[in-house]
Amino acid sequence: MAPRSLEQMTFREKIRDCAHKTRELIEHLEQGFAPRLQELHAKAKPPRPGHEDDIPDVTIRNLVAAVLESHRYAEQLEEQIEAYGRSIDEELNRMLTTPGI
Repeated sequence: MAPRSLEQMTFREKIRDCAHKTRELIEHLEQGFAPRLQELHAKAKPPRPGHEDDIPDVTIRNLVAAVLESHRYAEQLEEQIEAYGRSIDEELNRMLTTPGI
């Protein structure tokens, strides 16, 4: 079943789904993006003298790819949240300015 467009959703559904997407973004940032970024930072920084453990280039490339993928997903969620916010704002303004609603 295809997801419903924002125009087809009730005001309550928009608020509920926006809150759900916001929680999903927070969870992703805390459990996905931040740990990947920390791992990349730890592996990519120069080694201390006497501890020259070689990190293969492929490891760094894979970590960068994972961070970029995670970042793209976070951006998609952010765009969806912004769309919900605009739609909620528009509908709320209509409710406040249209008599009899």
